Amino acid sequence: MLDEKDLQAIAKLISDSEARMTARMAEEISASEARMTARMAEEISASEARTAEKISAAETQLKDYVDEKVSTAQSHMQALMEGYFDPKFELLGEKIDLLEEKMVTFEDLEDIESRLDALEIVTQQNVREIEKLKKAQ
Repeated sequence: MLDEKDLQAIAKLISDSEARMTARMAEEISASEARMTARMAEEISASEARTAEKISAAETQLKDYVDEKVSTAQSHMQALMEGYFDPKFELLGEKIDLLEEKMVTFEDLEDIESRLDALEIVTQQNVREIEKLKKAQ
């Protein structure tokens, strides 16, 4: 049979073995946690990079879409404005041309004034002659 010293030695061996196994398990768990943390950091970083690329591509696509829509809207607005304003400006130009044709130039006005002055003089002479003729009768 085993005596007390043998049992104590066995208990010590088991205790030492248990302590070594606990330490080894703690090391393995710690190493595993470190590997897992590093792996998770890599995966998160890669996921963030992929997400950033997709967001950038979506922003570019959205910008291109908005630019296209703005360009289309500008083209439509330009066509509407041309359709609305061009005929009005053409009519306005025609009216200005007509007014310019009907307007008397400065030279014509001077000529008319000199002719009017001459007619006034002739008219006054005629009035005086008519009055002389009336008195003579």
